[in-house]
Amino acid sequence: MPSTISQKRRRRAIVRIILVGAILGFVYSSFSDGYQVLYPHINTIIIGILVGGLISYLEFYVFTKRGRRLKFLYLVGIRTALYIAFITVIVFLVLLVSRMIRQDMGFKEVLVSEEFQYYIFQQDFNVAIVYTVVFAFIINFSILMSRKIGKDVMWGMITGKYYKPKEIERVFMFLSVRHSDQIANKVLGLDFHRFIKDFFHDITEPILEHRGSIYEYVDDLVVVSWTPREGVPNANCIRTFYEAKKRIWENREHYYHTYGFVPKLAAGYHIGNVIQGELGEIKSPVVYFGDVMNTTSRIQGQCELLEQELILSAHLKNRLGLPPIYEPASCGEIKLKGKKEPMELYVIKEKPLTDLYAL
Repeated sequence: MPSTISQKRRRRAIVRIILVGAILGFVYSSFSDGYQVLYPHINTIIIGILVGGLISYLEFYVFTKRGRRLKFLYLVGIRTALYIAFITVIVFLVLLVSRMIRQDMGFKEVLVSEEFQYYIFQQDFNVAIVYTVVFAFIINFSILMSRKIGKDVMWGMITGKYYKPKEIERVFMFLSVRHSDQIANKVLGLDFHRFIKDFFHDITEPILEHRGSIYEYVDDLVVVSWTPREGVPNANCIRTFYEAKKRIWENREHYYHTYGFVPKLAAGYHIGNVIQGELGEIKSPVVYFGDVMNTTSRIQGQCELLEQELILSAHLKNRLGLPPIYEPASCGEIKLKGKKEPMELYVIKEKPLTDLYAL
């Protein structure tokens, strides 16, 4: 089975983390032991690789699945305890095995030897642990911040990319739950918040898999953007919607048993130029200004009026190379609120499997 975009991105991230671990391990031994002896460098590089692998496993396969519903304080405490425990064991075992090999001694012999006891309790063992834990903390912090504000936004703000506003072209998708007003009247208070949280959680992975960047959440609406290079080829932005729809359907039993219904999606798409830059003195979010934002919102509003799940502008439709799986149908020219001239809109539907087999 071919790898998904998300799996490929995850593997690249794991390789980068392990590589950074190996480099930082070499840097530590270079400062602490110099270059006269080889084995300290081998030890620290192995420690860096193992700690990088540990971070990758916990961050991408454990905390993402099991930590979602934990309170932040509990999650921080569990993560801190696990990292300190595992890193201590890794450093201890690597140093122990290294001495067993170099000195041709058994496990117990090295463990009780004066030289090893002296290193553990009076030399640099504690320093190595602190250095490694700090490295793990920095990687963790980067991953958490990347998840909170987006990888591209985080590095863009660090490097000052957004400090000076500039005009760029973006594909936008406004995606929400259909008939959300009726749902809000049926699912009240905290239950509605849990529903929206579940909904956003389920659609996030398909968005990231197809290289979308989540711009903001507004009530039950999520605004997603792509560069034309990432969103247009092979109708990648459209695939995001149908993959999100599929993910909701896969979790239909949870939604029905928990909330009494399975949510339906409504999405509007458009492409155009916007001004991108930081705004404000306190939170300084990266914002988009431009008529394309208002137009995309109006297009998404047509989903309720026309009883359709996906509508996009003719301008974007003409830029997309739609695969055979998708079938466009014109809605005609429609006068959108706030627009002087009517705009031609299209509905995009996914063809049934029976139609595809006949191609």
